[in-house]
Formats: sequence, C-alpha cells, structure tokens
Amino acid sequence: MDKNKIIDSVLHTSMAMPRDIDFNKIYYHGTSDKKSAEGIFQNGIQPPDLTTRKKTKGIPVKGKVYLTPDLKYAIIYALGGDMASHDMSDWDEIKIEPYGYVFVIDGKQLKDIQPDEDGVGEILNDYIAVIKDSKRPEGVESKLSKEKLSKLKWLDDLAMQVLTRLQYEKVRRYDDYMDFAVAGKKLVQTMQDWQKLELIDAGAHIAHTGKIDFKECWRIDKRRSQELKKDGSNFFEIAEKIK
Repeated sequence: MDKNKIIDSVLHTSMAMPRDIDFNKIYYHGTSDKKSAEGIFQNGIQPPDLTTRKKTKGIPVKGKVYLTPDLKYAIIYALGGDMASHDMSDWDEIKIEPYGYVFVIDGKQLKDIQPDEDGVGEILNDYIAVIKDSKRPEGVESKLSKEKLSKLKWLDDLAMQVLTRLQYEKVRRYDDYMDFAVAGKKLVQTMQDWQKLELIDAGAHIAHTGKIDFKECWRIDKRRSQELKKDGSNFFEIAEKIK
C-alpha cells in the first residue's frame, strides 16, 4: 500500500454504503437476558447507552448496533457463551435467566455499515500469523485460507502505520482477545469504504449505525443447549418463535 493511499485512508472516516450482496442477506442479533429482549420488542435494536458503562477495551462503538450473518455467532450471545452442544443446565445463571433470544433482521434495512472491530483485529491477527510469521499458536485456527489472507496485505500495511508498536504486538501475540477490539476500533476509523466492505466480505461481523428493526424473534431454552449442534444448524428446531 503506497504512502498516498495510507494518507487517504487516515483521512477517510465515513461509514460504507451497503451493496446488493449486503441487502440480500439475513442477519442475526443475540441477547442472553429477558430485559434486553423486551427492550428490543418495544423499541427495535437500539445502540446501547454507554454513558453509565465503564470504559473497557471491549466497550462497543458509540451509536452502533452489532449484527451478524452467522447464526452460530448470534447463538453464542443468546446462550451467554460458546455452549452449543454443551450442557448448561447446572449453571447458576440459568436459574435467573433460563432463556436467550435471537432476533432475525432483513438485510434490506441496512443503511451505514462497517466491520465489527473485533473481527478486524481477528483478521489482522490471522494475516500476521499465517502470512507474515508463517506460524499459528497451538490450538488456534485461522478463519480464512492462506490465499484469501494474502490479498489483505493492505490491512497489515495500515496497521503498521496507524497502531502503536505495542498495540500491533498485542494483536500479534493474541494475549487478550480484547486487544483485537482496541486495534480494530482504531483501524476502522482510518479505512476507506472499499476496505471496510472487503473485511465484511472476509467474514467480519457488522456494526450498523443507528436503530434497526427485526422481523422475527426466537427464544432458546438454555437448559436445552446440549441439544444444539455445534454449528447451530438445528437452532430453529430447538428454539421457539415468539414474535
């Protein structure tokens, strides 16, 4: 990536306009508690109020709603953990919140989108590990093929320019997943639209500006989590449609 393109990227902070491929998808939003679900029933999926939240590495971007075309990922949020195919029935939390919720969103509602910051950090980590360092920590799998990652050199170039040396090394080491979010937030602010869309195409989830409505809501009994297939493919057989 040449110097002029890097400068252009740093100056470019607008959201990306969705394309037909984005409009034609179905998206999901998961929540593990009833209070949040009831709020969505009444007001749609709204950006969270961050005024009372402690500022941590993983705090959401202000004004954004998080969606995913990956049902499996939404189920993780509905269950409160990556527990599909595992028994949660003895969890203390289940006694308080026995149900999780997955909301279904029509992609035609999308207006302004950008890649989820966590996903940006994940993809950068994949690029560094597979392409730059040619190694992967034991037990960690890359989500993208080497061929696809090789086309994302621009992301590494941008990271080298925008991130501090420590931020870059934290993504490289994968010590704390939340370091991905820190790096991703900083990088997204400097990206051009085509870069944002390329990362969405590469598998990053979506951060959408402003409220978005849902068309269906499905409730999953967390006490039946062991019945779910790991990939979530039987979710709609186990869950109950409530709206």
